[in-house]
Amino acid sequence: RKKNLQPEHAYCFRFRARDQIDWGEWSPPTEGLETLGAGTRQMAAPQLQCADGISMTVKWEAVPEATMYEVQYREENGAEWVTAHAALTGVAVRKKNLEAKKAYLWRVKPSAVADAASLQNWAFSCLGGPFALPVLSPLCQKLFGGATIVNSKNE
Repeated sequence: RKKNLQPEHAYCFRFRARDQIDWGEWSPPTEGLETLGAGTRQMAAPQLQCADGISMTVKWEAVPEATMYEVQYREENGAEWVTAHAALTGVAVRKKNLEAKKAYLWRVKPSAVADAASLQNWAFSCLGGPFALPVLSPLCQKLFGGATIVNSKNE
């Protein structure tokens, strides 16, 4: 964690590690990471609640003054965010039809608050994830072959 950074400024970072003998090479610089503006509020990262073979449920801590949330996700190395829900009243969302063997990042922010003027002070949360759908192990695939496995709801 780096402290005392200026609000609304972009920073690049490089890293290197040290073993018992010496320092390693510097990493390439990160892309510009921008700090939040002064007074901007940010929620904690959403957490994975559960995942099955076709969906995952992500949850987050409620913001007392929030009445609705916007939830977005993207593939771990993807560039574009997809809105899973723009006006969700709960603190969890289940997203179906995600691709197996791909990991996803999630973020959330209030989309409506009791004091509408304060809505502009909210940024998206820290990133949650990467989370991936569970897949059958090679042994299970061999045992079940190409069979489709469903739960009690026939999903």
